[in-house]
Amino acid sequence: MRNKYYSLYLVLPQALIYAVLFLVPAAVGMGAAFTDWHALNDKGIHFVGLEHIRYALFDDPQTALAFRNTVIYAFMVMVLQNIVGLGLALLMNMAFKTSGYIRSAFFSPVIFSSLIISYTFSAILYPNGPFDQLLTALGLGDQIMGWLTDKDINIFVISSIHGWWWMGFSATIFLAGLKLIPSELNEASKIDGATAFQNFRNITFPLIGPAITVNMISAFIGTMKAFDLPYLMAGSGGTNAPTVMGLVVLHMSSGQRAYGTAINLILVVSILLLAIPMIYYFKRREVDL
Repeated sequence: MRNKYYSLYLVLPQALIYAVLFLVPAAVGMGAAFTDWHALNDKGIHFVGLEHIRYALFDDPQTALAFRNTVIYAFMVMVLQNIVGLGLALLMNMAFKTSGYIRSAFFSPVIFSSLIISYTFSAILYPNGPFDQLLTALGLGDQIMGWLTDKDINIFVISSIHGWWWMGFSATIFLAGLKLIPSELNEASKIDGATAFQNFRNITFPLIGPAITVNMISAFIGTMKAFDLPYLMAGSGGTNAPTVMGLVVLHMSSGQRAYGTAINLILVVSILLLAIPMIYYFKRREVDL
């Protein structure tokens, strides 16, 4: 009998802590989406049902713009981060003396906070800054734009920086997947006369399927809820920041808290609806070693 419930005793304390510190506050917070909770409301809180969600989905152009920008931002980061990360992993998988230093160098941006990343690239990209001066020196001065102040392009600039920021994380996951591939398979393909591209397409890429799944899903979920880098890099108190869902929720938190919570609920459901098919698709393409 003792052995029957032993595993339950081990899990129960952690489950209670998780429920008290996360599940209960999350449920209470999400419940606010169905009320008229407002920071300046002194008449009490009343139940309004799906009114906030209906308005956000069908009548609020800001929410529609924010959702579009968030999806663009997430997919750009996901693709850039993983393509570059895979290339770095293939480079780091080669056996040479400085490979350890290269791994540390490319992973190091991950340990820095968004504040450091934003300040660094803001200093590089500010008007007439180092990047603009470089373009001018190359004779491309007519291509200079407001990299962080123009809302038509700053979402692409900031998403590229976000992808660079986390490419070392993706490279590390990909490298772990590459290390799991039996060397006999690569040696056999060389004996059969396969080119490097054929070896990558038919052996390497299928066998790192689990790493692809982890990297794609984690990058997508992480960037769908991101707001710190756009907010910090756009300057002017975030007024030039690309409108993403996380920023809308942040701005609503100081006043229309119920409506902000409703938008957050829409974001959570959207992430689930988009992530679950992605997980299913990538899992189906995985190949067992």
